[in-house]
Amino acid sequence: MSRLIAAVLAALCAAGASAAHAAGGEEDMTRQAAMAERFAPFDKVTGTQWQSAFPFPTFRAAAVGEVDSSPVMLQTGAYRVVVLCNCTKMEVALFMPDGKEALADRSNEQAAMYAIDVPVPGQFVVGVQMQDCPEDSCDYAFKVYQKKN
Repeated sequence: MSRLIAAVLAALCAAGASAAHAAGGEEDMTRQAAMAERFAPFDKVTGTQWQSAFPFPTFRAAAVGEVDSSPVMLQTGAYRVVVLCNCTKMEVALFMPDGKEALADRSNEQAAMYAIDVPVPGQFVVGVQMQDCPEDSCDYAFKVYQKKN
């Protein structure tokens, strides 16, 4: 991740800021359903020890070159955070409550997966910057899995 993006996302994380994107209409629902389908392989891999931390993935959109962030409140426990996009290339980061960037377990230009242990509840921030997309606004989503007790 570039230092510029990290600095911008760290500032957003520290300020607790989040860009809001309105989603509406039938087309958005169709696009979200298609994105949700892409999480199916991760749902299968998590097995019986893991469950979705939230009922649905978080759906977002960002323009090429735009930095977008979304906060997520996590309780104590072990988590996996998976970020997927429809772009050709994105940069993604997961920031912990103290503003430090978590290291990805796996990452490529269209996906990233993080495994984190949360010792105390706190607000994490998922941030992305779309690098290459044929559309004006590119969809991305993240899903949080929590280890069962």
